[in-house]
Amino acid sequence: MSEGEILTTSKGMPKVTEETVKTIFDSHTKGTENWGQHLENVKARVIEEQPSLAKLIENQVGKYPSELHQALFEIAMATYAVLEHQANSNKMSASFSTGQEDKG
Repeated sequence: MSEGEILTTSKGMPKVTEETVKTIFDSHTKGTENWGQHLENVKARVIEEQPSLAKLIENQVGKYPSELHQALFEIAMATYAVLEHQANSNKMSASFSTGQEDKG
């Protein structure tokens, strides 16, 4: 990410970079990390850390035929995973630029 580049959208969401998408894609296609297992881990985190969001996703997915539920959950968790990864990347980038690591 170049210096001075905006890391978030106008609503404060992490702006997903091409580098982040490539990193995620490479780690799950060329690496040993299994994408399905990663999404299951993300889903468990969302349920634990974001119960209101998990309920919203469940309610939205429930409006569609059951044969679409798995695909819709995968899309939702993949989107969350990418945003989470980008937020972590932004945080790391900021800590390197200030010379400090976040203690939180």
